[in-house]
This record gives sequence, C-alpha cells and structure tokens, in this order.
Amino acid sequence: MALITCADCDKRISDQAASCPHCGRPVSASAGSMRVGTEKAIELTSKRLKLISLCSLGAIVAGFFLAVMGANADDRTIQSWGGFLLVGGVVSYIINRVRIYWHHK
Repeated sequence: MALITCADCDKRISDQAASCPHCGRPVSASAGSMRVGTEKAIELTSKRLKLISLCSLGAIVAGFFLAVMGANADDRTIQSWGGFLLVGGVVSYIINRVRIYWHHK
C-alpha cells in the first residue's frame, strides 16, 4: 500500500482506495498520474529553466547595450565586457533551449 496525492484536493490517500475520502474523486486503477510530487517536480524544473532563459536574455540585452556604449565612448573595457555578456548570453540561451526541448514530455 502506498500513499498518493489526490489531484483535486492535494491530500494524501491510499492508492487502493476507490475514491478520495476527502473530496470524492475516483482513484483510477493505475494511479501513475497521481504519484506523490510528480506535478511539483515538473513545475519546479520548468520554473528553473524559465529563470535561466530570462537571465540569458537579460545578459544578451545588457551585453548589447554595453557593447554599443563602449563603441561610442571608445572604451575597450566596456566594449569587451559587453561582447562577453552578449556572446555568453546567446550561448547560454541556446543551451537552455536545447535542455527545455530535451526534458519536454
């Protein structure tokens, strides 16, 4: 006997119960879709990958502006940091998009 989480009320119930004693939702014969933590694990992974994409896009925008400002001011240090951020952001974004595609179910 294992405990699973009800999809409707998020309370723990037996996998052998015919229905949830709290909300009445029927428990299917194969309780694979109601395993403990399955939904939350997918959600956390998705949030993490979205955050990495957002940071990568931020690095691309910041790198572009630093590169343009460095070119206008003839400052090689700012320009090189801008180029580093721009290229690093693009590489990070591409790698992260491949990871999102790879983990997509």
